[in-house]
Amino acid sequence: MKNKLSGTRYLHRPTFSDGARLMARIFGADEPALSAFEAMREGVVLINRNYEIIFSNDAFRRMAETGKSDPRGRHIGEFLDGVNEGSFTFDYSGVGSAEQASTRKLTISSPADDRSLICNCIAVGSGTGGFEGGILFCIDEAGMQLRERRIKDLESLNRSIMDTIPAGVIAIDSNLRILFANKTFMVLSGMFSPDLLGEHITDILPFSMLREKLLLLQILEVLDKGGARSITDLRFMINDDERIVNLRIRSLRQEGANSNLALLVFDDVTSMFNMHKQLEHAQRMKSIGRLAGGVAHDFNNLLGGILGYAMMLKKTTRLDNEKEHYIDSIIKSSERAKGLTDQLLTMASGGHPPAGVFSPASVIGEVVALLSRTIDKSISIETQIAGDAASVLGNETNFQQAILNLCINARDAMPRGGKIEIDVENTELDDSFCSKYIEATPGMYVTIRISDNGIGIDPKIIDRVFDPFFTTKKKEGGTGLGLSIVYGSIKSMGGFTRVESAQGSGTTFTLYLPASKREKESEQAPAETAVRGGDETVLVVDDEAVMRDLTCDILESAGYRTLKAIDGLHALEVFSRERSRIDLVVIDLIMPNMSGREAFRRLREISPDIPVLVYTGFSSDGQADEIMACKSTNLLKKPFSVDEMLVKVRESLDGR
Repeated sequence: MKNKLSGTRYLHRPTFSDGARLMARIFGADEPALSAFEAMREGVVLINRNYEIIFSNDAFRRMAETGKSDPRGRHIGEFLDGVNEGSFTFDYSGVGSAEQASTRKLTISSPADDRSLICNCIAVGSGTGGFEGGILFCIDEAGMQLRERRIKDLESLNRSIMDTIPAGVIAIDSNLRILFANKTFMVLSGMFSPDLLGEHITDILPFSMLREKLLLLQILEVLDKGGARSITDLRFMINDDERIVNLRIRSLRQEGANSNLALLVFDDVTSMFNMHKQLEHAQRMKSIGRLAGGVAHDFNNLLGGILGYAMMLKKTTRLDNEKEHYIDSIIKSSERAKGLTDQLLTMASGGHPPAGVFSPASVIGEVVALLSRTIDKSISIETQIAGDAASVLGNETNFQQAILNLCINARDAMPRGGKIEIDVENTELDDSFCSKYIEATPGMYVTIRISDNGIGIDPKIIDRVFDPFFTTKKKEGGTGLGLSIVYGSIKSMGGFTRVESAQGSGTTFTLYLPASKREKESEQAPAETAVRGGDETVLVVDDEAVMRDLTCDILESAGYRTLKAIDGLHALEVFSRERSRIDLVVIDLIMPNMSGREAFRRLREISPDIPVLVYTGFSSDGQADEIMACKSTNLLKKPFSVDEMLVKVRESLDGR
């Protein structure tokens, strides 16, 4: 303690009422007003003209460390340095009445531990200009600095929290000027805080966005009337990068303010939006594929009857040259129609072409060599194929057709000439990439990019380019199945396809094919199989009368005996009755009442070793694959020739 005055003993010990009277002189307050000081954090001391303490609150007593003793009646200098009658720095010059007072800030020390206090001191003058008393409001400077640090730390924490929020957040005033922006919004807008704060929101957000869904009007309504609004799927174009955002607008009313603020929260849902579009596209392609496959199935049944009976007629009838020409024309037209249904099935991923390991780089080399001899000389083809490009598992012919279709489309997109670029390389797809594409799974892929610098694709139709029968070419220019075949071929190999295009700047198709760990198998010429008949009994199960009758006619012409069933239920009935004499079951997969798969399962329960030949034109859900995994089964694809049917029947019977 630097200056602890002994002082004189006062004849009158100040009371609570003395403080109240001084308060009444200063503020016109009554006795209860002093009680309000007890709730204050600041230390409050009232002194009389003799510098005697007539009131102190609990906060001051803690600062001065008076303990439980009441400092009333004691000189203020006992507790605060430099305060006495000769040197106390109350400035009361010019104070002429109780209604006038001067205020001054002082820094003095506590007698306990020399803590620094900041005091606001108000002097009260007498009516004749003398010193009547005073009031001190004291703040512990160290505590104040600690509180300031805590406030700054809290502000920093709040800022950090706002900056880590994945949504963009801005606050605007009633004049639409930005008062606050977090880092996520800065990234979203491509601007930094100094460029944003104080700026008008109409100078930051694109006009097209403010106009969309009456965004600006809704912001103004929230500022005017309060409340909240939500707007979904807003297109946010910043620096040529289109983002999709969901926006929430909420009123912020400041206490004591005459106008509202508004908080705008931007959720960037671009990835989710794109994934949703991909899912919609995949579901649409699946639905269209099922429809196309169903059409192909029915068409194959009709086509099978035409082709089969035409071949039977040619085999069993003596024809003159003219009639034989007619029959050959029917067969040729049917085979061309068969090619169309094969394309539909490839697009629908419902076909079951034989799969093997092959090098996509080699196939592309063959396609380029073919095109180089036939394509217009105004179009150049450049390739960049990695020497270590992996092999893939799939149908090589279908893949070749897919590459050829893409190159032909690129050629057609450059009527005045241009360049086709084909790049092939290995690519490791990680979780980050796969999270953007629903068809992708992590792993090693062979990536094939086919680009042109042609007319490009209109953004309005780019989502439909893989749809079957959709085409922008003239009526005679194509069937609209080219890109559908590409989509189906790549999908059947476990891969997926992406397309990027800009009108006037060309198009790039990127194919991703899972790399195969198996080695490329050596090619072997198919063995010649003799066509011969037999005398066994065959149960033919098909709901289509024309295919059922055709199959029986073919078999009977080769010496076989036949039994017929019109569906799966009927097949179980006939098989249970004639089981001892049936050597083979020929069954269609897609039938009413009971599917071929279910009928197959029930037949095998009755007779586990009975040979089964499945013939089908379409299987979209792997039914054929499931059945082929069982022993003593064989597969024949519709439509089939007479010889194909007889060879498969003989193989199935001999394989018992």
